[in-house]
Amino acid sequence: MGDKRMEGVFRLMRRYDHEEAHSRHVCKLALELFDQLQALHGLSALERQWLEAAALLHDIGWSQAGQAHHKASLRLILRERLPGWSDEEALIIANIARYHRKSVPRSKHRHFARLSSKRQESVIRLAALLRLADGLDRLHDGRVKRITCTSANAHVRIRLASGRDPSPALAGLEKKKELFEEHYRRKLVLDAAPA
Repeated sequence: MGDKRMEGVFRLMRRYDHEEAHSRHVCKLALELFDQLQALHGLSALERQWLEAAALLHDIGWSQAGQAHHKASLRLILRERLPGWSDEEALIIANIARYHRKSVPRSKHRHFARLSSKRQESVIRLAALLRLADGLDRLHDGRVKRITCTSANAHVRIRLASGRDPSPALAGLEKKKELFEEHYRRKLVLDAAPA
């Protein structure tokens, strides 16, 4: 089941995404965050699949719009349909992709408001991870090779391994950490290590 579902996601990504390497790298980093912070977020394997799909599709909106590409990504995901995914799952994936930048999810946002409160909670938690992953690849150059996350008390430490200057990735994380810190109620501590 999963392979067929992901085939449709990859087809949609290839059709609209001009920077597939960036989207794949963001996906890798988002899944590392998800896996390493499992004890903190408590989300399921199904929700991990939603994050994977959203990460791969988060930038497809660039084919339609520049600065509003996050909203265009949502519209494309909903318009193009995702074979094997339910309508609710497509809406969830579209919302996660939509909130990878700019405003935070709000009940006044039409597509977000269509979700149950439980699904809204999942979208927020997953979008927060996607934002961090996108920030880590700020320059779209894959400079962050891997990350290590540890959670203790009121902090989450994210350590980056990069073969190049990590400062753009650290700046990207700094810029995109607000939703994570607000919703997970943990302060992010960032540092870098040699690759």
